[in-house]
Amino acid sequence: MATVLGHLFRCAICDAKCSAGGVVACQRCKSARFCSKACEDAAGERGHSERCAVICRLPAASEQQKKLILSDYVLDEDTMELFRANNWLGDENIEFFWEQIAKELNPNSVVSDILFVPPTVIMLAHMMSAEQLRDDGGFARNLGDLTAKQMVIMAINDSQMGQTGGTHWGCLIYARPCNEFRYYDSIRGACRIQAKAFAEKFSLALGAQGAAFVEESDAPQQANSSDCGVYTMVVGEILARTFNATGTVPTSQELAHKMHRNSRVQETRSLSFSEASAHRARANQS
Repeated sequence: MATVLGHLFRCAICDAKCSAGGVVACQRCKSARFCSKACEDAAGERGHSERCAVICRLPAASEQQKKLILSDYVLDEDTMELFRANNWLGDENIEFFWEQIAKELNPNSVVSDILFVPPTVIMLAHMMSAEQLRDDGGFARNLGDLTAKQMVIMAINDSQMGQTGGTHWGCLIYARPCNEFRYYDSIRGACRIQAKAFAEKFSLALGAQGAAFVEESDAPQQANSSDCGVYTMVVGEILARTFNATGTVPTSQELAHKMHRNSRVQETRSLSFSEASAHRARANQS
């Protein structure tokens, strides 16, 4: 399986970066990874045993599903260039990055209960009714059983429903254990209306009627006008890693601590671009 970010694993507890040789993987689920025995023990205290048992019970993917899990999303040169500092990211950048994280969290090719919804799918969903989203087999086919997903991660922008464009990204998640939609915005409130409207529409397909909508007012805030896409990607990544290991959603304070301590925005800008370049070169050679 070709991966882009997989050789730079991140600890599910402290978010430290470590090489494949230095990572401690849970021996049962093989999915949760830690930088040290101390972080592995901390994960146990935070609920990893229960979460591990859930992961181990997930069904194996069919051959068709494996093709989707293992497929490589290749970016063109112009889109890769957007990863550089001070560029606004598009839906292809976010989809590419999240696809790599999803692969890393699913080494056993199971039907994962964590779902990253591609921004292009969000755009399609905008043009459908809540009932169509629930009943349309074509829409749900590649997403799997939405009612079985325990965490769903979505990139929302500030365009009007069903229209292309937009100037800002925010991260919306649905966490089934607490039956809540949580909205994280690096410019506080910029996509609140769009995020809340989409949560209300998508709740029927998720089997999440009555779910609360919570705006995380302490979400990490960007310091310039161009990093909203990177914040959305990294917030979604950290939320997924933490939930994958512990079955819990980190607080906004924990999220901000991990992002700022590890300079995640700056690192993601440089790492994603260089690794995407290498990925595209390998793809062209094959």
